[in-house]
Amino acid sequence: MKPRKPCRHKAHDDLSGSLAAASLRWTASAWRLVVNAPSIRMARQESRQLADRLESLSLPRPTTGGYLMVNSTSSVTAQGKPRIATEVVITWNRGLTVYQVTTYSDVRQRMATALAIAHSMHLYESARS
Repeated sequence: MKPRKPCRHKAHDDLSGSLAAASLRWTASAWRLVVNAPSIRMARQESRQLADRLESLSLPRPTTGGYLMVNSTSSVTAQGKPRIATEVVITWNRGLTVYQVTTYSDVRQRMATALAIAHSMHLYESARS
């Protein structure tokens, strides 16, 4: 098993609203990151995945700050089966232009897909400069 790199970002637990929901928030350079999930365990798991992915790619540098949010909610299907729905929203500005990438539960690798799209915009912005 590959040793885990220590995370350089400090996360803050924020048990919001009810005991069934959890929110982790932290800052990484110009980015504010928020992970909302039905449980603290799931919020921590998604936060670790996000931190690991952010170590391996670069996001665009926002002019005044970027915002990356992962929202997971639990529900029950019409057949009575539990379901977790997740969306990933990445928003940043470059001057007066605001960029936003959103992926929903229909996308199989929603976090990786949203980060890859935002990363590709970073390359596009570099070419325009």
